[in-house]
Amino acid sequence: MTPEALAREIEDLIKSAEEIYSGRLVTIQNKLFNDLLVHYRQLDVDDDGFIRQTAENRRIVNASHDTFHKSLKESGYQTALEKHLVVVNKINALNAAYFSGISDTFSPTRNFIKALQGELISNMNTFILSDGLQANVILPLNQILAQNINTGGSFAGFIEQLKTYVTGNTNVQGKLLSYARVYVSDALFNYSRSYQQAVTADLGLEFYLYSGGLIDKSREFCQERSGNFYHHKEIKQWANLSWQGKNKLTTESSIFILAGGYKCGHSIIPVHASIVPDDVIQRNVQNGNYKT
Repeated sequence: MTPEALAREIEDLIKSAEEIYSGRLVTIQNKLFNDLLVHYRQLDVDDDGFIRQTAENRRIVNASHDTFHKSLKESGYQTALEKHLVVVNKINALNAAYFSGISDTFSPTRNFIKALQGELISNMNTFILSDGLQANVILPLNQILAQNINTGGSFAGFIEQLKTYVTGNTNVQGKLLSYARVYVSDALFNYSRSYQQAVTADLGLEFYLYSGGLIDKSREFCQERSGNFYHHKEIKQWANLSWQGKNKLTTESSIFILAGGYKCGHSIIPVHASIVPDDVIQRNVQNGNYKT
């Protein structure tokens, strides 16, 4: 398997799985809105349709937290994530096939893979099922609720605002979909790049190919590098640059994992020096990065 084929197959695999996951999230969002709508119809409004500022209305709003979590549980939100993460084993298989083809010394370590998967699952539990969900989805929803209750807003306007937030419209995606889909996609690409980087030192590989599909919205950083070979010391220097979409956690070591940053579907794939173009070899011999 060529490095270009590896990058393409991993990208196609993650994107295809993401489409299925997104479809499940849309269904979950619709159920969530309908459940919340039933709950908020208990709110007392005046003759003009404005929400009254009463203790009972505040109790109803405070109780919505339980409705939210009950709806997610019944909708299969966690199950959808678990089904999506099945793709990890396929990512492992693709990477193993590639590295087995370029080095006779490569041997996938079960403990290493298990640890890497454990870290991924832990992050998913934090950012998709608990703390991250609370901070990025529930708290902003609470702010919408508080704004309408505290100001005695229009009930119809409140429901329209709620619907846009939860399910989205023609211009924006629902909050749950936009948050979970992007985070999980980034996590899977980062997982694959972590796998690749972890075995590089053991195999003595120094050069990389920046590869992956380019889309219309690809950032300039990726457009300039896609399809090109680099020595690992050159890649480390990228961490000192600034570009749109750069992950704020990017360092000389994490650049190999975070690549172009948020929503980046490219791979920085370790390659054997034998396939690296002569001009790239000579460039790095001259700048002292590589010895032939």
